[in-house]
Amino acid sequence: MRTMVRPFGIVLLTALAALTGLAQEAAPIVSSQDLLNGLKDPGRWLMFGGNYSGQRYSPLT
Repeated sequence: MRTMVRPFGIVLLTALAALTGLAQEAAPIVSSQDLLNGLKDPGRWLMFGGNYSGQRYSPLT
């Protein structure tokens, strides 16, 4: 019985690993125009510093 459980477990783990890779969502496409617009839409914080000036000021606060 133990000899049947091990191959089944390996197959199950391999299938779960493959399905996990397929279940990931695609990243949204960000154009250069979106980056140039900066924080005109305050809900979209696309860069580390907020925009190209890098002041890190959030209009949400």
